[in-house]
Amino acid sequence: MSARKVQVVQKILDDVYGPYTGPGWRPAAFSGRSRRYLWSDAFGVCNYISMHYAAGSKDQQYLDQADAVIDDVHETLGCYRGKDKKRLGAATDEHPLLGGLRIGKEDPDDDGQYFHYLTKWMFALNRMKIARDDDKYNRWAIELAESVHSKFVRVEGGRPRMFWKLSVDLSCPMTWSEGNLDPFDGYVTYRLLLEQSRNAMALQQEISEMKAMVARKYMVYSSSDELDLGEALWLCSWFPDDNWAQVVAHKSIACIDELYAEGRLARSQATRLMFREMGLTMGMRCAINLNAHDKWRARVDQLHDFWEDKLYTRDRDISPLMYASSVLPIVFEPNRGYFL
Repeated sequence: MSARKVQVVQKILDDVYGPYTGPGWRPAAFSGRSRRYLWSDAFGVCNYISMHYAAGSKDQQYLDQADAVIDDVHETLGCYRGKDKKRLGAATDEHPLLGGLRIGKEDPDDDGQYFHYLTKWMFALNRMKIARDDDKYNRWAIELAESVHSKFVRVEGGRPRMFWKLSVDLSCPMTWSEGNLDPFDGYVTYRLLLEQSRNAMALQQEISEMKAMVARKYMVYSSSDELDLGEALWLCSWFPDDNWAQVVAHKSIACIDELYAEGRLARSQATRLMFREMGLTMGMRCAINLNAHDKWRARVDQLHDFWEDKLYTRDRDISPLMYASSVLPIVFEPNRGYFL
């Protein structure tokens, strides 16, 4: 790990959330209409944890900042919009995620709950449990999974399927189709939560249903989306010995080669999205041994170099935060084996 990478990530976190000012620090709002955004903040929390490890785990400042983001997300996205700030569903101060978490869209009509955003938050809490050695974070994540799973999963023709997006109160689907990776997201994330749980029977039914959906989908997995492919590689890297993971990882690698053959990742900036490409590079870093494959290391380096001076051209949260995660992916790296 280079000192320069740590400095880059530190500057991004200071730019996005504001410099640390001591005890009582609170993260800056993303915008006047939407203080927090779940996907961005999940990466933000993970970046603070990575910085904690990069600093040698001695200084608790970065974990305190991660805690502040977590609290702000729960107090903002765990509540309905409006002055009364009523919590979603059956959530309480002690159990803040029993009603899920809003996406955080600026337009109230666009808001709702995405499963893949929720699993990213579960992952962030799961990693915080490890960093803090405090079970409450993983317990919150399990409560979130238990609360939303039955809302997103439906049985159709005797087989479980998923809704991509639900209303804020989880009462009805806003998008009926199933996300390409949602079952994989659930299957991997739930298993990571179980690994850190004191209850060996936690999420058994939920894991079983996700496993059934993964079994139905993995042989036909395909994508032409950079973020989807990067996420697929990242998910596979947590359980590299599983047959489904080996199949999906090698399919993803082949699809990425196709993107390069088509010149998709050499087009002008106007036709590309940095956060999608940073999801791709993070997946490549986690699933491929870049030290042994010059071609893939060059691909990651070229994308980092291309976007380095364009961090804030589209937005000031999701893009720079995902760049930071790709540059310093400590908390995202399973270190359980590579596919190449």
